[in-house]
Amino acid sequence: MVSESRENISSQIVLGDLQGFFEELLVGTAEKQDQSVSPMALNYVAKLLTHFHQVDNFFKADSGRLPVLADILAEAMAADSARRVSILRRLGDTSLMMSGYFREALNRRGMKQSYYAQMGESAYSHLSDLSETKNVFIELADGFQVVADLLAVISESLRIQEYNALELLKFYSSSKSDFAREKLKEQGIIPMIPKE
Repeated sequence: MVSESRENISSQIVLGDLQGFFEELLVGTAEKQDQSVSPMALNYVAKLLTHFHQVDNFFKADSGRLPVLADILAEAMAADSARRVSILRRLGDTSLMMSGYFREALNRRGMKQSYYAQMGESAYSHLSDLSETKNVFIELADGFQVVADLLAVISESLRIQEYNALELLKFYSSSKSDFAREKLKEQGIIPMIPKE
């Protein structure tokens, strides 16, 4: 079953179905984490991952630097209602990616993930009032942390997939990642947990 799934994922990548790859990854991760997220929300997030797969889509609006959420919020509040929707969407999407997929980078820089989560929840909540596709934004606002956590697990799993055993052990020692521990066990390595 696992090898069939890997073959399916590999064929999706070869055939260029990046969105399908991300959607399958999200569905599988949600199931493993025992999280209930609607297919509509998972599809939205898969499209988001596909869009941000091109690095320029993440940085282009901000001259090659990380977007400042407060600046995006100020821009949204100053915009007319038609433009406000797209700006709030950018704010919510950027917040979700930063607090989920790029969580480790936030942690390394000492930035608070809770700030990004609050901004994203707020943006998606406002979008649910302004957008015709309100249901997905209601779910993303209410379940922001759940979806961000799924993205963090996916990010970690994709990043450490290529680690050798020593790199994986070093990563596990510093992060205590459940995923890294499971990968070590698959390789026959059972890390010792120090007594605290």
